[in-house]
Amino acid sequence: NLALFASYMSGLLLGAVWGAGSQLVYLLLAAVGVPVMAGLSGGPAVLFGKTGGYAIGFMLAALLTGALVQLWGRSFWRMCAAMAVGCVGCYALGTVWFMVITGTGVWQSLVWCVLPYLPGDVLKILLAALLAQPWSNNVCRGYVIYAMENCGFSAGDIRRVVAELYEVFDCRGLEEAEAHFLDSPY
Repeated sequence: NLALFASYMSGLLLGAVWGAGSQLVYLLLAAVGVPVMAGLSGGPAVLFGKTGGYAIGFMLAALLTGALVQLWGRSFWRMCAAMAVGCVGCYALGTVWFMVITGTGVWQSLVWCVLPYLPGDVLKILLAALLAQPWSNNVCRGYVIYAMENCGFSAGDIRRVVAELYEVFDCRGLEEAEAHFLDSPY
């Protein structure tokens, strides 16, 4: 399922505290019976059952991801590393919980509850890092400056265009700008 993906995105976009808080809301919804867990299930029996530690680990994953991104920065690979640590935190909590509830050993618990999901987790981490790349108007301005320099525009022309970009970015929405591009002859 996409629950860990949501935890990663929560940590990346909301930060450690709010990201973990959003996962707490998810757990509280599940605790009162709202069918938000895997298989459209909910209720205390699901939340505190043998795999409940993984669900509680979603909160830890968001917390760790958000805290580490704050500490390490938002480059693609640093975000991936932060999410990997969050994933390990979730799996550690969930696996210990599973072992205590079921009496299963470490290796068998990992084989049942962790190893089959790791390839999907790698894909979720990569996708979350791609989607959480910071948007910046200054990045767009930088691309425009590169393009204008490559086309031989003068410094004065580049300054005028960049000044106009400040105005356009402040006054036009994303949808409006996309429609203008699609309707343009360029």
